[in-house]
Amino acid sequence: MTVAELYKWPFERNFSEAKRQQLVEFLRNYTVLPYDDALAWCWAELVAKTRRDRPLSLPDSWIAATALRDRFPVVTHNRQHFDGIPGLTVLSEA
Repeated sequence: MTVAELYKWPFERNFSEAKRQQLVEFLRNYTVLPYDDALAWCWAELVAKTRRDRPLSLPDSWIAATALRDRFPVVTHNRQHFDGIPGLTVLSEA
């Protein structure tokens, strides 16, 4: 989900082809965690549990589910998008 959100930037910000390639090259330095059935179940449970209290956006719910499944923290500048999700560690300067 994070990669898809980053790929949206060139369209929203009118990147040149060279700048698009820089983004692709930059992302090669990171490991992208794959989708699998366990992630789908984790996402479904998260969305079902949080829907009543505080709905999550689709991108944020996939990011949170991936972090929960793999026991990684979420690093974000949008702490408020992830605060209050049980079991999720959020790292943010804000």
